Amino acid sequence: MSSHERSPPAIGVKLATEDDWHQWLSTVKTIALEAQIWQYINPKNPTEPPEPIEPQRPTAATVAGNPTATVNDLSQSDLQRYQALLSIYRIERDEYDAFFHARQRLVRAILASVAQANQHYLTGLHTPYQQLLKLRTVFAPSPRLYRQQLRVTWRDQLEYASNQHQDRQAWLIRTEALYNECLSVDVPEVKDKDALLYDFLTAIRAAGNELFFQTWYQHIFVANQDIDFYRLVHYLREAQRLEKSQASTRTGRLAMSTLNGQREARPACVCGYNHPYKRCYYLNTDARPDSWTPNQDTAESVNKRLQDDPELIKQIQKTLPGFQSVVFTTFSDVNGPIGSMSRIAM
Repeated sequence: MSSHERSPPAIGVKLATEDDWHQWLSTVKTIALEAQIWQYINPKNPTEPPEPIEPQRPTAATVAGNPTATVNDLSQSDLQRYQALLSIYRIERDEYDAFFHARQRLVRAILASVAQANQHYLTGLHTPYQQLLKLRTVFAPSPRLYRQQLRVTWRDQLEYASNQHQDRQAWLIRTEALYNECLSVDVPEVKDKDALLYDFLTAIRAAGNELFFQTWYQHIFVANQDIDFYRLVHYLREAQRLEKSQASTRTGRLAMSTLNGQREARPACVCGYNHPYKRCYYLNTDARPDSWTPNQDTAESVNKRLQDDPELIKQIQKTLPGFQSVVFTTFSDVNGPIGSMSRIAM
């Protein structure tokens, strides 16, 4: 056996308080499922399941029924039976050894991942089932209390999206992990799919991503597109990667223009977001999805900026030659397509 196989699997969560229990147990369960031993150690089992019995190697004596018999004494039929039993034994031995080593590695992993102050709970416990059962009685909150705690945590997590000083990718990873926890215990806020998606999109909007909110609000709640939470998170990650890539490109171009002694004007788009004019739904009608609707405040801001700054219009026309200085003068139907608004040319 290699040193890698002998080392215990890493449990990346320290079990220090009851707040760690569910994430810690989830990690232990994942390791046990991969090793195919969870059914033997699940602490929800009312009693400890019997473990596999170590197989005994067959002998010529037992096959022949003679305590002094050797392989050379076996008849042809007994020899064939002995060889068949030996093949079965080797298979059973491999299975037992795999179970035993996985069990022992998990025992060591549990010991290593329990905080030092809690080690006394494991004294005298030699199987993973015994260890998990004891730790469950100490650290596991009641299911009803845990569900209520998750409801509060989930709401707080969505509200935290608007914090401008956070790592957005880290927030998204934590949100997805928390969603999985909530789903496992039927937290109401994630069981209702429409409420889940709307609350998530609202959080993204509060974080400043109006374009993502508008796009996917239209797809899901107007066009009735069937999108689950994981897919929506995937699309948000892609949007974040694209935004980061564009920001990096702009920074590189600005650095090059500075080195060349030139001043390159690369302002944010007229709608307030950092994307090229040609990708702006407010400026480029060809870029708009069929189901898209504008935000009233953003449309009014676009209107004002275009009216107040003729030079800005010229700047836009360098990227969009067909741009005809269109502004929005009324907003009679905020839920309708932008084409339903009255328009005038400057």
